[in-house]
Amino acid sequence: MGNDQPCVQPQSQNGGKTCASSFSSASPSTTASASQTTSSSSNSPTNAQTLSTQSPTNTTAPPPGLTSSGVASATAAGIGIGCAVVGALLAGLIVFFILSRRNRRKPSHQHPGISPNNGGYMPQEKSGVTTTVANVDRLLPQPTEDDAMIAGLSKIRDAIKNHVQNYYHTAPVDPKMMDEAGLVELASVLAIPTSAIMDLLLNPATRVPILRLYLGHLILSRCSGQPDTTLSFLPSEVSALAASDSGAKATTAAEVALFSKWKTISGTLLQQRYSQQPNGNDPREASIAEALTSSELVLRPFVNPSIDTNVRRRNLEGIMRRAAQYAFLMFSQPSSFIFDYTRTGHPDGLVVFPALLITVNDEGKKLSPPRVLSEKEVVAGLGRY
Repeated sequence: MGNDQPCVQPQSQNGGKTCASSFSSASPSTTASASQTTSSSSNSPTNAQTLSTQSPTNTTAPPPGLTSSGVASATAAGIGIGCAVVGALLAGLIVFFILSRRNRRKPSHQHPGISPNNGGYMPQEKSGVTTTVANVDRLLPQPTEDDAMIAGLSKIRDAIKNHVQNYYHTAPVDPKMMDEAGLVELASVLAIPTSAIMDLLLNPATRVPILRLYLGHLILSRCSGQPDTTLSFLPSEVSALAASDSGAKATTAAEVALFSKWKTISGTLLQQRYSQQPNGNDPREASIAEALTSSELVLRPFVNPSIDTNVRRRNLEGIMRRAAQYAFLMFSQPSSFIFDYTRTGHPDGLVVFPALLITVNDEGKKLSPPRVLSEKEVVAGLGRY
């Protein structure tokens, strides 16, 4: 036992003990004696005191994932990437700013309002103010389809036909009860004497188509502009100027185009207020009331006495409201329209409902001859006039 040496535990670089490793490399006999030596030495107070007083000389190694400065490697990588992104954004903004200033200084050879990309109208800056005048065409609605225009007029025609058949009689009438003055305008349009119209009304066989003719003319003549706004179903804001009908009477292509554009722009601005049938608060109601009063003087001798006259008036009033809506629809189109009562090819007949002709097309160009949109309705056998 005199050869036993106390187990000195020098620290390795990783802080572990080297004693165990030296024992493991010894021979079996040496290992056995060393075990006894260690066992006896561990019971010695001196050796225990020696071991307990030794302290490690090296600091604990940093945990995995930390740098020598104490910052995690993942955090360091994130900071690096963030700096790179911010730098790229700053560089991009600087380049964009430089290019924008260069483009503003570059003179433009394009016509004002024309986009070099698609040939369309684009707002341009003039004296620091952005204008959208060149974009007016894009702000306007598309013209109404021909089928819709025809259908709207057909509803008015059918409503007048049903009204006459339901509310008027074919019994004899005293000529003294008739209002000849109320037929003068219609006689002028048809180019026949007023007396001829009176005779047709007095004849029970021809009364119904002539009543249709009278009501159709009374209503449709108010679907265009009039100098006296109370005689037009159009809004008073546009009726007076629309009465000039520059689309049909203009002498230059420029006047025709300008009138077409004015109608479309005005119709768009007034659409929310006047695109529906008039109601109690609509200023067009005054024109409808005037038309009802005028019609009473001519219609009264032929009213069916068995039917409530208030019911008849409400029915006729509804037809006029529908016509007022249609009048605004026609006005708001770029095209211009006229009603035609010409009796071409029908020497013994009368036009009880006129044709609708287009005199100016959607492009604001005058048509010669006009294009027929809706055919006229002619009743034959009414005589030659």
